[in-house]
Amino acid sequence: MATRNFRPDSVLGEGGFGSVFKGWIDEISFVASKPGTGLVIAVKRLNQEGFQGHKEWLAEVNYLGQLHHLNLVKLIGYCLEDEHRLLVFLFPTDFLEPSDEGRTWCCEGLAFVHSAETKVIYRDFKTSNDLLDLNYNAKLSDFGLATDGPTGDKSHVSNRVMGTYGYAALEYLATGHLSAKSDVYSFGVVLLEMLSGRRAVDKNRPSREHNLVDWAKPYLANKRKMLCPG
Repeated sequence: MATRNFRPDSVLGEGGFGSVFKGWIDEISFVASKPGTGLVIAVKRLNQEGFQGHKEWLAEVNYLGQLHHLNLVKLIGYCLEDEHRLLVFLFPTDFLEPSDEGRTWCCEGLAFVHSAETKVIYRDFKTSNDLLDLNYNAKLSDFGLATDGPTGDKSHVSNRVMGTYGYAALEYLATGHLSAKSDVYSFGVVLLEMLSGRRAVDKNRPSREHNLVDWAKPYLANKRKMLCPG
């Protein structure tokens, strides 16, 4: 009811899990309300024929059900009925939480999930998973690929390689060894995108420039070229 029966014109986007729909609910009762009134929500609906499924749905429920931070999207509900899987979030552009620094970076969200208390590896850091609210505070979304980080004196966990081509750390792709540094690498790719105005992977460019990291390496090794890559 909140999404008007998942109407096509309410689709906000689509990812590996499925489509995301915009809806409205009452601020107090959380029941569906008329479009344009109450709280705006984003509802992720599992695509039964997609690449993700119950495992990724459960990861989002487990992590975002426990982790609360200014720089993480806020999970307010879910649905588990037969084969149906839904996730309900507060729509990021309606977040009006105050920030002492005004605008905060997504790296603060990463630092939080990497902290000693949580020890979570995000594993899919990219521009499309980094949202903004009205105060331009970054919100990390899509925790479907998140996993527990190493414990004790371990430096990494061995895990099935997953993520997005162009953002995934090279050592993770080569060995399957996953650590917080893997997320830091992905964050670096996003910074390169912001600084260069290029995409992480762009097949429309010459073949030697398809991959942003490969293109940027020669410039990063030279201070003068880094300041003016041309």
